[in-house]
Amino acid sequence: MDELCYNTIERSDIMVYSILLVLVVSTISFLLFYKKDYSIKHKLLIAVITSAINIMILVFPLFVTDQFFVRLLNSIYFSIKSIGLGQEMEIVNQIELNNTFSIFYYFLMNFLFLLMPILTTGTIFAFISEAFSKIRLSRLKHHELHIFSEVNEKTEWVAKKLRESNNPKEAIIFSTPKDKKSSIKSIQIDERLFDISLPKDYEKVNFYVLSNDEEVNLKTTLKLIQKYKSYHDIKIYILTNQSSHVVILDSTPKGKITLEIVNEKERAIYNLLDQKPLFEGSINHKISLLVIGCGKVGSEFLKDAVWCSCMPEYQFEAHVIDLVADSIKEAFEVRSKEFVENYNINFVEANYLSNKMVDFVKKHKDVNYIMIAMNGEEKNLDCAMLMRELYLKYHGTKPSIHLWCDNDLKKDQIDRLMTQKKLSYDIDAFGSTKDMYYDNMIVDSKIESIAKQIHLAYDPTDTNFERYNEREYFKRSSRASAVHIKYKLYAILKEQYTDDLKANQTLLKEIYNDEIERTLVECEHDRWMAYVRSIGYTSVSFNKVKEYYHEIEYHENSLTKQHPAIVPNKDLDKVTKQLQTLNPEIDLKMSDVKIVRALVDGTVIL
Repeated sequence: MDELCYNTIERSDIMVYSILLVLVVSTISFLLFYKKDYSIKHKLLIAVITSAINIMILVFPLFVTDQFFVRLLNSIYFSIKSIGLGQEMEIVNQIELNNTFSIFYYFLMNFLFLLMPILTTGTIFAFISEAFSKIRLSRLKHHELHIFSEVNEKTEWVAKKLRESNNPKEAIIFSTPKDKKSSIKSIQIDERLFDISLPKDYEKVNFYVLSNDEEVNLKTTLKLIQKYKSYHDIKIYILTNQSSHVVILDSTPKGKITLEIVNEKERAIYNLLDQKPLFEGSINHKISLLVIGCGKVGSEFLKDAVWCSCMPEYQFEAHVIDLVADSIKEAFEVRSKEFVENYNINFVEANYLSNKMVDFVKKHKDVNYIMIAMNGEEKNLDCAMLMRELYLKYHGTKPSIHLWCDNDLKKDQIDRLMTQKKLSYDIDAFGSTKDMYYDNMIVDSKIESIAKQIHLAYDPTDTNFERYNEREYFKRSSRASAVHIKYKLYAILKEQYTDDLKANQTLLKEIYNDEIERTLVECEHDRWMAYVRSIGYTSVSFNKVKEYYHEIEYHENSLTKQHPAIVPNKDLDKVTKQLQTLNPEIDLKMSDVKIVRALVDGTVIL
């Protein structure tokens, strides 16, 4: 047996192994420089070095006489063969071919012996590939890293947008199994996001935790915070639409980490209200809103539309049509009592395919904005086409119609919808994945940029945005104020208003006076009241404030959602004087004044 092991591989066999080794070297070279942007000069140098090594490997066996080398190759050869079966080839060759089963078994065993080195080589290649991915990661010094939790439609759109920037100092990395490839030029590492070891000399790191499983996103983010909270220049984007997750993340010490909570529905609606303002098509300075389907999207839209519609000399009404409208109204009353009590919202329990719906359309000619957000894209589209038909038929009007659709392909089709006579339906679909993650609603959002400037106007000392990033409440409040700028400008400039916001801002500065400032400050306070009421805040008397002030040392009770400033503009001075007995620095009007003046003097750049 010893002789067999030493002499099985002859010089010709060594040549075969040399060819295999050439393949291994070539593969390693390919993996090492795969998707790297080298110049032609460097590529040629790499090709020459790889070719020289392969030629040495091929020529070396022709001069080999050392029996040790042959024995070494034999050892490797039989080790590989025995990985799966634990037997040598000679045992298989001794099988007697005396029946059909034995013949089948003989060929099966030979096939497995031949396959085993291939499988082993595949494992080695996978290991080598993973090792080189880590080597490439460790070489990304002085790069801004963008690391994604997985490959899916959302992360692909974000990565595509980043890749189009063509910034050589930005690296895209996917934490994903090797069998799930990204279409974007990137590094893929088969490790969980929080297990990846970052290089010490990174420039900046952005984590994108964008799985469709929001519980997984929360757990992953908490582990990332625990691992990196002492680091600098770490930013985490986490997808979650759950308010309980926001409370958990707000309550978690994050160190120097910047946390960006991605609430898809809220961001899509903010963008809609910014791009398609409620005042477009309004009749006689009245915004009349119809919401059909008041689930998560419809409810969020209703709340945001109310504070958006707070404009000088404008009236507002909203009609909610849903199969369970009474239950929805009750839920609003429990969570946001003053919101329902103080704004003109009418809840109607009906099916959109009913005579009750037709009667509603006939009685409400002045509806100028329709939001449709029922369960099911086909149902939403059917309802949108019906509303377009009914309003044209009975009133000759074309209210703005918008429907929720998170499907990219359907969104494009809906936006181009026409009759057989090529009459456009003029229906706008919003909420698609591409709109959300490619068109700057998440990363480098214009609304977010303006929101930060508004925050600085309110708190000039927070230049590093530490307070801004401390609580999601501060961000959401500033974003709402940013969205409302367009509405303020339209209310003041009237027929002089244009689609060019910078030109509007310049014009406002030219006509600005004390009366306009008073109007805008009161408008901002009204908007803020509607906003905080929409998220559940209620007013509180000064006597009640005194009861909790010395315990929490602040006039707002964020736990019970009570705020003494939720009063009409005419009462603000009185409440301020009362609160100044507790803290002389309290000035309830000043935050509104700061925001308005920042808009006028250009501190807030549109």
